[in-house]
Amino acid sequence: MNTLPARVVAAAGGVHAAIGTGDGAVSLPLSEAFEKFVGRDVVFGLRPECIAEPHRRFDEAHAPFVVEATVEMTEPTGSETIVLIRMGGEKALARVAPGYRVAVGDKARFAMDLSRACLFDPGSELLLV
Repeated sequence: MNTLPARVVAAAGGVHAAIGTGDGAVSLPLSEAFEKFVGRDVVFGLRPECIAEPHRRFDEAHAPFVVEATVEMTEPTGSETIVLIRMGGEKALARVAPGYRVAVGDKARFAMDLSRACLFDPGSELLLV
């Protein structure tokens, strides 16, 4: 599980998880179920299989959110490639198809299945949603 420090904020179009600050910050849209946590610091959780190549469709009900991130490492495993990315100043792992070619240092696009995002309390580490 990728775990990234974040803050839940109200933004145009709904509730978002703000990761990082300044020019490199990333704002990830969340479901309305997270609205009760607006203004709260949290740990944003998303599994590596929920971050993939930009054309990936995770399911028919949810369109993926596409984010640009810097590639820090790639590890081809045969059936997939594990990619270490940096977004909002934080590191996360992605699992992409072996044909999605990225190189260390590239800024690349990645699809995220945010319907499977979790929020954790940073103090107790308990699951909030």
